[in-house]
Amino acid sequence: MKNMNKRNFAGNLVRALMASLLACIAAPVLAQVSLDDITFASLPGEQFQIDLRFSDTPPKPDIFAIDKPARLTIDFANTRNNLKERRYPLSFTAADSATVLEAQGRTRLVVNLATAVPYTRSVKGNVLSVVVGDRKSTRLNSSHVKRSRM
Repeated sequence: MKNMNKRNFAGNLVRALMASLLACIAAPVLAQVSLDDITFASLPGEQFQIDLRFSDTPPKPDIFAIDKPARLTIDFANTRNNLKERRYPLSFTAADSATVLEAQGRTRLVVNLATAVPYTRSVKGNVLSVVVGDRKSTRLNSSHVKRSRM
């Protein structure tokens, strides 16, 4: 009977250790931040804003710009992509589309730009905002020109 108790104890101990190990491995995956929403808004000048809403505090992104072809790429490590769409057509002077992809635990936003332009970023709560474009430029198009009748 003593041998049986020792076996049960050893078996229970092994199962408990395996469960603890599994919990330690799975915890980072379960706690992973997700990208839940994305919005685009026009700003004055030739600027636009991208708001990325996360399930928790946004991870610090790796951001890099490419001149040819002009692109702004924003990488988020350990982030799931919960967006329903993959491609977002844009109608801004500075950009024509954005694509969001997920691979190997990373989520990447690629913004296809007309030309290389400056950008700034800020975080407020669970939202990372990226302002793209040059605010000094105030090129007018016909929809912004007020015409008077004589």
